[in-house]
Amino acid sequence: MKKSSRLLITIFALMCVGFVIMTVLKERDTAKPASQCESLRLDQVGSERALGLVIQGRRLLSVRLASEKNYSPPGGHIEPGEGQKQALAREFVEELQIKLDLDKIQAYKVACAPKDGSIERTYYYRIDSLPSEPSLRNDADKVKYVSSDYSVNSKSDTELSQALYYLKSDGLID
Repeated sequence: MKKSSRLLITIFALMCVGFVIMTVLKERDTAKPASQCESLRLDQVGSERALGLVIQGRRLLSVRLASEKNYSPPGGHIEPGEGQKQALAREFVEELQIKLDLDKIQAYKVACAPKDGSIERTYYYRIDSLPSEPSLRNDADKVKYVSSDYSVNSKSDTELSQALYYLKSDGLID
C-alpha cells in the first residue's frame, strides 16, 4: 500500500474517532445514529459488526465464548451479502441458541473506530426481550448480566465498554 493511501486511511480513522467522541459527548438522542459513520460506503469500511443489547434488571447481557478472553455483547461480524439484522440473528443462534424475531430488533447506535489500519463500523441493536433463555454449546462459554461498573472493574472488550457507556449515558442501566 502506498504511503499516501496509508496516510489518508489514518487521517480518516482519526476523523471518525473524533466524530465518535463528539457523538458520545453531545448526542444523547438514541433515535439518531452517528450519521457520518452510518453513511460511509462499504468500500470505506474494513469490517462491520452487529451487536445485540439485551437489558434485564438494568444490566446488560454479555457472553464470553471459550475462544475469547473477555465478555462482550452477543453478536459478531457481518458476512458479505448479509444484512445487519440477519447477521445479528445468525450470531444469536450460534452463540446463545436463540432465534430472534427480526421485527423485534431495534436500531440503537452506530459507531466507527479505527482497527488494524482501517475502520470498523459497529451497529448496536436493542432487543427488549429474549424468546428463550440462552443455551450455550460449550461448557467453557459463559453468560452474565453486567452493570456499567463492570468495564471499570474488570477486563471488558471495546464493544462491551462502549455499549455500557452508551446505555449508562442514556439511563438504561445502572
